[in-house]
Amino acid sequence: MLALCAERDGLVVSLSRIVASRPPADLAERTRATAAVFGRILDATRPGATGAALYGAARDAYAAVGFPGEELKHHQGGAIGYRAREWTAHPNSAEVVQARQAFAWNPTIAGTKVDTALIVDGAIEMLTTSPDWPAIELGGTVRASDVWLI
Repeated sequence: MLALCAERDGLVVSLSRIVASRPPADLAERTRATAAVFGRILDATRPGATGAALYGAARDAYAAVGFPGEELKHHQGGAIGYRAREWTAHPNSAEVVQARQAFAWNPTIAGTKVDTALIVDGAIEMLTTSPDWPAIELGGTVRASDVWLI
């Protein structure tokens, strides 16, 4: 797995990519579950939402995909921009999602992660997609990176 935060012209994005030649039998299941958690967090990331509410959305999403408590094993990410994380979501986060703000959510299930999304007036735009990389469709134009099997 490559997990990277990169800066260009003062702005930071985050992405993760996984390449596997002989993956564990459950890697596809964990990756799809992580993508589903990512999709649920993105759905909840709307102007006015608090970091605490978004953390709650992540917690509920992990439970819904069969991995309750996974949110306790790694930070869930948050707003990104001029730093790798401007703030991270946690149970007591008072930070509020703004109308034009980028987010690098970090759902993680034992070795899987995803990308950075920009929220513009309630619409989601993925910033770190790779056109030729395998992807998991999350609805509309939103995709999460899948495992590249070699």
